[in-house]
Amino acid sequence: MDVTHAAEVPGAGNAGMDSQERRAIDQPFFVKLEPPRFEEGRALLIAGLKGRYCGHTRTEISSLWERFLSHIGNIKGQVGYKAYGVVFNCDAAGNFDYMPGVEVATADRLPPGFSTVFIPKRSYMVFRHRGPVSEIHRTADAIWNGGVRESGYMAADAPHFELYPEDFNPVTDQTGAEIWIPKGDKR
Repeated sequence: MDVTHAAEVPGAGNAGMDSQERRAIDQPFFVKLEPPRFEEGRALLIAGLKGRYCGHTRTEISSLWERFLSHIGNIKGQVGYKAYGVVFNCDAAGNFDYMPGVEVATADRLPPGFSTVFIPKRSYMVFRHRGPVSEIHRTADAIWNGGVRESGYMAADAPHFELYPEDFNPVTDQTGAEIWIPKGDKR
């Protein structure tokens, strides 16, 4: 997958961003990544709330999570209590769909406004995010600006996702997470 961030798109620039947001995008390498582990992921059907974002609007993803959190544990057909942040439908301009969600057994009887995304069974590079969830964008930047390349593999053109454990607590913001990148061909 060839991922282009909005900051790399000619004319996109950092317009409308405050200095803290610009630093977050311009300084991705302050996160020291652990080498990824490689895992075979099973097929998943994720249900949640979907939004369309780009590099300079990704800070708005937290409000989508705020709207979603009260649904965890109350969705018909929910499987377990792990939460996912799925990134899909990426384009060359740096736009992408993002959906906080949970695994479901079926798309029947979902709450109003919910969408689903199917993630097929495949191989993944799994990167660990340590620290506040509010800083996960720094880990994601480090993954796309070196971590994938250093893994020895390309990223496949498929959805990737954040995986939050069952004890995920957005209030304390310290639970940590994993970022699952679909493994492509060897470099």
